[in-house]
Amino acid sequence: MRWALLTWLGVSACAPLSAPRATVVIHTMGGPPRNAVLVMPTECVSAEPSLCTPAVYVQGSMPVTSLPFEQLIDPIVRLKLELAGYTLADARTLRLVTVERTDVTNESEFANHPAPTIATTRVDDGPTVASLSPADRSAAAASLGLTGALSSTLRITRDGSGLGARIRFELVLELRTIPDGHPLWTAHCSELEEDPAGTARLVANCTGDGVLAWRAPTAVIGRAP
Repeated sequence: MRWALLTWLGVSACAPLSAPRATVVIHTMGGPPRNAVLVMPTECVSAEPSLCTPAVYVQGSMPVTSLPFEQLIDPIVRLKLELAGYTLADARTLRLVTVERTDVTNESEFANHPAPTIATTRVDDGPTVASLSPADRSAAAASLGLTGALSSTLRITRDGSGLGARIRFELVLELRTIPDGHPLWTAHCSELEEDPAGTARLVANCTGDGVLAWRAPTAVIGRAP
């Protein structure tokens, strides 16, 4: 059974006059808690791939921002999920290899001077969990005791067709079970683009607050009374 929760979020003084609306769809009720979550980096998708590159958005002749959208969105989403009670593991930093440790002994040039032993550690860049196939990623997450996997997708579309069509940002968060991949909930929020960095942060806050309003309503900052 699916349940849908709509949340109308309050706004601060510097936010748009009308707050975006977050929708949370709960796919599965009950069952064991799934609070230890593998978090994937935000993926941007668009029928116009160039729209996923923040540097193409310009004001005058200067790019608005050079930061990738995931760097704008992910810190906000992860903070909201932690406030909602989830324990997060970053798929980009989890590695499946053991780093190599090398102990090096340097001989002293002086006969009566004790020769020091210097321990150094060499870290080789190995594959991260984020780089694995979905099946291998799920198996690796399960081996670490994680019980859920969260995907984050920024969808960039146009409202209508033609040169004057406005650009819309929609952020979709989805939590699935590990290892079977059943959907638990989906949250999404969309807004017309005003500036890419600000709109990316806006939909991140909106979607994250939608999850908070469901799981921990007292933790939502700036909610309308």
